[in-house]
Amino acid sequence: MLHADTDMALALSIARAALATLLLWATSAALSIALALALARGIHARWGPVRWIAAAAITATRGIPTSMLVIAAGMLAMGAGAGLPLPAIFVGTIAPFQHIAWAVVVALALGSCGHLAVIFHAAYQSLDAGRRDQLQLLAHHPVRTVAILLREVLGVVLPPTGARLIHHLHNTAFASLFPVAELFGLIRGQSEASAQVFLFAAVGVAAYAGLSLAIWAAVRGLEVALLPAARTGETTP
Repeated sequence: MLHADTDMALALSIARAALATLLLWATSAALSIALALALARGIHARWGPVRWIAAAAITATRGIPTSMLVIAAGMLAMGAGAGLPLPAIFVGTIAPFQHIAWAVVVALALGSCGHLAVIFHAAYQSLDAGRRDQLQLLAHHPVRTVAILLREVLGVVLPPTGARLIHHLHNTAFASLFPVAELFGLIRGQSEASAQVFLFAAVGVAAYAGLSLAIWAAVRGLEVALLPAARTGETTP
């Protein structure tokens, strides 16, 4: 009976850690996509300084390892203390450290936004010049322009974006460097505490593989829903 209770408690801990990782992934991925769209838009701005700043930001965020961004953000957050009234949404992370989780979210977003911006830019470049000019004439508001362009390039954008978002999920493991609850930290802690390294490594592999498959399935579902050709298997899976 005691063994069953221990197994149940461990399963619940893993489930909570997986939820914490999903929250880190979802918030940082959404911020990363927003930043990437802004950067991709910026490198086509009419004003030269905006183009240069956007290009420099893309190069910098692609060139700096995400681990370094997370370490820098986490250390700054720990030194600054909880000054901003940020929402406490991260499961398992105690209230005094919620601001560190938010700092990690920003760092993770910066770690992916340059890569996503290049994907979005390449998709835009895949349109012929005449079509790009036509779309620019049809939509004068920046947000509307981006929305129209995204509809035009979804077939090119979705597969590599899905691949990047899966990699982004794996980058959430860097949060374990700080007192932020997530899946990798739990697996590592359980492996060290119990010495059952192979067992918990297998659990971690299965959990991350399942989460990655869920992200792929969601992106693939968007392809099927939004792109007629995907329903007949003509797009890249």
